[in-house]
Amino acid sequence: MSGINKIGPTRPSLPRRVWQTTKAAVKNSFYLLPGLLIINYYAQPRLEQGLPLTRIGTSLEVGNIYPHMVGWGIWLAFSLAVKSSLNKGIKATTASLAFLSTTAVGIAGSIGLHLAQHPQAINNLGHDLGTWYGGLLGGTGWLFAFGKITKTPVLKLYDALTPAALIGLGIGRLGCWSAGCCSGEIFGLPTEAVSSAVDISLGLELTRLSKRLPAGKTFALGLISYSAFRFAIEFARHEPKVLGFMTLAQTISLAVFSGALAYCLGDKKPAETEPSACEPTITEKKSAAKQRLVARIWENVLIVGLHFGMHPFIGLTTGAINLIRLTSEGIKLWLYRRG
Repeated sequence: MSGINKIGPTRPSLPRRVWQTTKAAVKNSFYLLPGLLIINYYAQPRLEQGLPLTRIGTSLEVGNIYPHMVGWGIWLAFSLAVKSSLNKGIKATTASLAFLSTTAVGIAGSIGLHLAQHPQAINNLGHDLGTWYGGLLGGTGWLFAFGKITKTPVLKLYDALTPAALIGLGIGRLGCWSAGCCSGEIFGLPTEAVSSAVDISLGLELTRLSKRLPAGKTFALGLISYSAFRFAIEFARHEPKVLGFMTLAQTISLAVFSGALAYCLGDKKPAETEPSACEPTITEKKSAAKQRLVARIWENVLIVGLHFGMHPFIGLTTGAINLIRLTSEGIKLWLYRRG
């Protein structure tokens, strides 16, 4: 028996996983290329001239969609993060509080780092939520503390929120494009639109990989992929240099990339096996439906905040969608209890 090789889940090497993620992101970005071309050659000139995007649309001034895209990005990230948390065994209330509090602390950190770099921006806080890396540093620090306080596995929280945060960031980048911030140009396209496509692609690919990666690796791989991309695209952005030829974001990218890479190389957890495809019992379905219903209720708290803090139209659109989902989950729970 000693001569028989044990067959089990194999884990690709770290360079191969980074390459696979990068390749998938490039592939997804290619699919999004038509949308980027429409933004650059059709939508942007019409917005700058105050023209309607469609025959039945209304005119928009440049910058008007910034709060909309940021608000919708936060809402979608919340929905995806809570769904991923439920799949990892984290209760809806815990996941919702984790996201809401991390978002609040992250926005504060984002604004704080932005003001430290651009003190004059204090007069424009209503139109600029700051620097992404400030939000990342503040948010990850708080999420670690939240996990310890609530006795929730910190790595599971990181893994659940990472893909959702990247997708939300990608949507928010379109708001940056409309407001004219984070500007630059690469291959004839605005850097904000390119960043949007890459961020969303990375988030989608990490969502797929997260189902079988060991705890903490989704978070680390997200940091490695994003920081490498951010370092590269900074050369095309109009940002001030702080260390010779590098911007502040590039110096932080190098530190984030090095730390995440060191974690991946030093962590030797085995690859997780695929979950079994057994049909869940009625009790399990009832419990899952209840958690989804609780998540929808917490989502209303976020929607109220978006309604009054961002723009009423965001609250109306997300509220209408959530009302449909809330009703659906309530009906499912009612049916399971009757069965």
